Amino acid sequence: EDDGLSKQASWSAWTVRRNRERYDSLPAAEKAKYGNFIDYLGDKYAPHGADNDPQRLNVNWKKNVRNRYKVHRGE
Repeated sequence: EDDGLSKQASWSAWTVRRNRERYDSLPAAEKAKYGNFIDYLGDKYAPHGADNDPQRLNVNWKKNVRNRYKVHRGE
């Protein structure tokens, strides 16, 4: 039974991959504004002060993604 999670995971992976390609192709000066890819992706998809984030949950996005990344890397 497909509950749609496979399709969601596929789209998520595609989104991350395409944005990684965009980040990697940025000029060095622009890339330096972000620090790293997680900051770039967070600024794009979970910006602080966004109208669709009335509870201000986006402020935790980068920290949470970094923590999950470390867990999956085995750190």
